[in-house]
Amino acid sequence: MVIHTDHLPRGWACLALFIALAACGEPDPVSLVATTPDDGATEVALDTAIVVEFDRPLNSVSAQLSPEAPMTHKRAARHNDHWVVEYELEQPLEPSTTYELTVGAIDTAQRFQVSFRTIDEE
Repeated sequence: MVIHTDHLPRGWACLALFIALAACGEPDPVSLVATTPDDGATEVALDTAIVVEFDRPLNSVSAQLSPEAPMTHKRAARHNDHWVVEYELEQPLEPSTTYELTVGAIDTAQRFQVSFRTIDEE
């Protein structure tokens, strides 16, 4: 945003700058709309996709599983007015394990957590 204040009296120039800075404040919070697996899900397949869906686009998202399970970012795209981010597991999850997925919306410095449990061993 460019504000030209050279034609304004001194007090008005300061007021214009103050208003412009106030308008640049904190970003609006984002909402986590859905995840795959769902929060609290049980009997989750060991090769499940990890998908997070937000109510609007973001520049940067992070995701981490605990216990650790390596995954790579597959794609991010707009879908039905939401922002969907998909991750691919590098190896299957462990059976009979409760995982916690921590998702970070870096643009807004927000963190979300969901948990799920994988299927039992056969």
